[in-house]
Amino acid sequence: MVSFTNFFLSAGSESLLEKIAVWYQNSVFYELLNHFKEQYFTIEFGAYENFSVGTGASSVARNLILAVIIGTIIATGMAVYTRSVLGGFVRALLKSGADSTENAKKLSELGFFRSAAIRYELSRGVTLRKVIRCTQEEAFLAEEAAKVEALDGEGKKSQNPYTAKRFRPDFLTAQYYIPEDLRIRAELRFEKKGSGWGLFVLIAVVIVIVAALLGRFLPDIFQFADNLISMMAPK
Repeated sequence: MVSFTNFFLSAGSESLLEKIAVWYQNSVFYELLNHFKEQYFTIEFGAYENFSVGTGASSVARNLILAVIIGTIIATGMAVYTRSVLGGFVRALLKSGADSTENAKKLSELGFFRSAAIRYELSRGVTLRKVIRCTQEEAFLAEEAAKVEALDGEGKKSQNPYTAKRFRPDFLTAQYYIPEDLRIRAELRFEKKGSGWGLFVLIAVVIVIVAALLGRFLPDIFQFADNLISMMAPK
């Protein structure tokens, strides 16, 4: 087996993407995927007596099955990510009793200061912001609203429109909490039960197997339907 060091040092005139493409096409992984595709996702419809199947039906059926596989796996992965990764922060807030501005907690107090996923979601995402409030952001928004109101009172708002700044949290000082009226919603939305990456892998494997079997036996299903129509047709 070629080592990764030799792989990256060889073919210096080639770009990294080209080397990866060459390595992939010559790898066992590519052979397994190609065999899997030809065995289970190369759909060949036959000629039927009671209905016709277009020349492009095989490609359409294969692409539809693959699209369902990819879409379902992505949706499942996002659901698990939400409940496992983001949900961990929500459950930590709930457990700490951070239910008001007075009881709000910093990321460092909850052990999530180094979590890039949580920091990104709190600054740019929308999922956590549906149930979590930031005291720093609330003060910032109140200050911005006061500036707009002051300009409006002086009659300068239309002459010199005020452009509100975007809130950027300082994770060293920002404090977060879940209002009491959103507690039940947060508990249900980010419940840990029924989630986990092990479940994700299991669901992904089952989806691929079911889709592979469907691709393998879809022509037989069409043939069975054709035979059934012929048997039931009046003679």
